[in-house]
This record gives sequence, C-alpha cells and structure tokens, in this order.
Amino acid sequence: MNIGSNIKKLRRERDITQEQLAEYLNISVSAISQWECDKTAPDISMLGPLANIFGVSADAILGIDVEVKEKRIEEIISKSNEYTFNGYNIKESTETLREGLKEYPNSYTIMNKLMECIWRECYGEEKNENRLASLKEIINFGEKILAECTDDECRHNAIHTLCSIYSDSQIGEREKAVKLANKMPYGWLCREKLLIDIYNGTQKFEYKRSKLYSDVANMLWGLCPWDKLDDGSNPHTPEICIVLYQKMIKILNLIFDDGNYLGNRFFLSNSYYGIAENYAVLGNYENAITNLKLAAEQAVLCDEETVSGYGILEPTVPPFKGMALYARAVRPEKMYADGMLKNMTEVAAFDAIRENKSFMEISKILKRD
Repeated sequence: MNIGSNIKKLRRERDITQEQLAEYLNISVSAISQWECDKTAPDISMLGPLANIFGVSADAILGIDVEVKEKRIEEIISKSNEYTFNGYNIKESTETLREGLKEYPNSYTIMNKLMECIWRECYGEEKNENRLASLKEIINFGEKILAECTDDECRHNAIHTLCSIYSDSQIGEREKAVKLANKMPYGWLCREKLLIDIYNGTQKFEYKRSKLYSDVANMLWGLCPWDKLDDGSNPHTPEICIVLYQKMIKILNLIFDDGNYLGNRFFLSNSYYGIAENYAVLGNYENAITNLKLAAEQAVLCDEETVSGYGILEPTVPPFKGMALYARAVRPEKMYADGMLKNMTEVAAFDAIRENKSFMEISKILKRD
C-alpha cells in the first residue's frame, strides 16, 4: 500500500499545500513530506482526520479499491451461503467466513454472518464443552459491531443475534438482551410497513403482500400454546391447547388451500403433534393416535421438502402467487422426523400407549422403516 503516494495524490487533487495539510493536522510540514516520500507512514489515528479533510474513506487513503473489496466480500458471503443451503454444511460455511475475516478483519458484514454461523453450530449443543467459548466469541463480534459500525442494518442484525446469546442459559445476561431489544424499532416502524405507506402502484402491492406473508407466520407463532408461566405451568388447559392448535390448522388450510405451504408445513406437523399430546394428557388415546399419525406424515413431508435442493419457493395461491420468496435452506436429513420421534420417546403422556401397535407403526413412519 503506497499510503504516501495516495495522500500526495489526494492533496493535489484538492489543491491543498503541504503547509495547509500540516496545519489542519497540527503536525510539522516535514512529517507530511516524509509520508509523501514513503519514508514514514501516518499513525493509524491520522486516518480519520485525513479521510475527513479529503472527503474520502480510509480505504481510499490506504489504496484499497472499495468496489473490488465489496465484490470480494460478496463472494465470500455467497460461498458461505452455498455451504449453508446446499447440504447445511455449517462448519464449512463458518470456516469460509473465518478465512474471509482474516482477509478483511474489519468487515462488519463478514462478522455479522460469522456470528449467525457460530450460533447455528452451537445451538442446541448444551453438552459441547466448547459451546461457552463460542457464545463468548459471538458476543465479542456483536459488541464490536455495535461499538464501531454505523450501518443500521448491520447493527440490527447484530442486536438480533446478541439478544439470543445474552438470553442463553450459559450466558445468563437476560437484562442485556432486554436493553438491546428495546433499542429496536416497534413493529409498526418496520421497513415493510413504512414502504407500504410510501410506495404506490406495483411497489406498494409487492411490499404489502410480502408483509402479509410474514404476518401469517407471526400470527401462527403467536397462536402456538406452548408458553410457560413463571411457575412453569401452561396458561391454557389441555382442552384450550387443542382448540388453539386446531385453529392453526384451519388458518393454514384456509390460506394455503392448494397444499403448497411455502415452508410453513412444520406448523401443520407441530399442530397435529400438539393436539395428540394434549389428547394423551386427557386420556383420549384414540384421538391422540389419529393426530400423531397426521403429525408424522407431515413431518416426513417437511423433511422431503427441505432436502430437495436449493431452490426458490414458488407460491401458487393468491395473494402470494408470483411472489419472489427467499431460497429455502436445506436442513439435515430427517430433522423434523427425528425431532418428533425424540419427543414421542420422552413425553410421559404417551407412556400408556407406547406398546400400542398403531403407536409403534407411527414410529416406523418417522424412522422410514
């Protein structure tokens, strides 16, 4: 990097003398001369003031082609995404980002993506002895971004990840998570809502239905009756839980009435499973078995859809038909089926029917036997 030559070029382009630049920076003229002859280099603390004087970024002073840099960072992110989506290879994705950060150690974009990947690697692995170190590494990246980065989108993504990490039982910093969450905009100030109010015509239509799609998922999450009160109890009776799960199924089948659930099929599987578990709690084992089988069938379909490849979701029902939705992430094979099988094994409500022939056949459906 010919920093001195870059300073000289920028100084001349702006018709600034060495004496004037020295005065602006409160240093000697000989220091400026030494820089421009590449005999010495400015202290890193000088990069900010020099950038302000010349009206450029610090990268321009360092001789870094910003466009080339941004293109290279995009390539690194793209390669990482390929590993994530094509086979759900999180370790390779993480390693790609780590190498990218060595190349661009101050890239907040790479840091943000790396935070997400490390979190995916250690999520749910409470017994992993390296998990705590990984969580602390994520916190370090996130706090660096919040302290130094001025890009709102990058900061918001970092806050999103940090809220999850601070809330984790191994970190136990829930108050920090609450404080960060309260810095985020309210729901009615979200990007989609604001753009709907600003745009007209086609753009307004596109953003309106995009928000509707996300609102459907948020409504379904809101209906899920698996919350616990401070004493660990469920705020709903088993009967009400069944009603709420049934409402979720009705909403899904009303909106996605052609069976193309656009990545929301797991809500269907979870709802049937929730109905089955609550019927089992009530001792209604016949209905428990019926709904458990429906849940298993939907779990298998969920797995088939998510391992079918890296592709774009194609809505086929109004008002979503023709929308460009995010690519579907490929997840580990049999993730949903294995998860349901694990729950069936551990939930005490099913103890009375474990030896039931139909119950064992459902297990075979999930195992693909």
